[in-house]
This record gives sequence, C-alpha cells and structure tokens, in this order.
Amino acid sequence: MVLAYGKGRYVLGVVGVVMVEIQSNGEEVIDKVREEAEKLKKENDELSRRLKQEKELRAFEIYGGDSEAGELPKPPKKLTPKEYAEAVERHEVNPLKDDGFGV
Repeated sequence: MVLAYGKGRYVLGVVGVVMVEIQSNGEEVIDKVREEAEKLKKENDELSRRLKQEKELRAFEIYGGDSEAGELPKPPKKLTPKEYAEAVERHEVNPLKDDGFGV
C-alpha cells in the first residue's frame, strides 16, 4: 500500500489494485485506507474460496473415477498353438524372449 503527499493532497494507492485520491485531513485518509483494506480482505477471501473449490474439483477429476488411474491392466490373451505360430511368423511374438535370448 502506498501513501504519498503532494501539492496539498494525499494519494492512496494499493499497488496493482486501486488508486484513490483524497483531498482532506489525515482521519479521512485513515478511514479510506480501512475501507480499501476491507475490500481487499473480501476479495482475498473470495479468491481463497474459489481456489479451494478449484482444488477440490481437480482432486475429484484425478481421484474421483473419471480417470484411468487405478485400473488394472487386462491380462494378455492366451494364444492357441496355431495362433502362436502365426504370430511368430508375423514377428509379433519373440519365441526366444522367455529364454533370455530375445531383444
């Protein structure tokens, strides 16, 4: 918060939020500062409430069942000997992998 005096008037500024010009005695300046502080507190409370709500929504998206997290992988399909031989011919299966020779 900035309070400056120049040319017979006070300038009250809340950096990045509001600038208010006051042409009076110090009591009015203090009252105006209090009003602005109350406004900022209300805005801060509202932002905090919205942030909390957004965090809760994000947590629900992550952990609430809408994502694929936590799903178990499907077990591989058992191939019949004929299907296995065809898969080896198409190079989809490496028969030496189980023996430690596969890449």
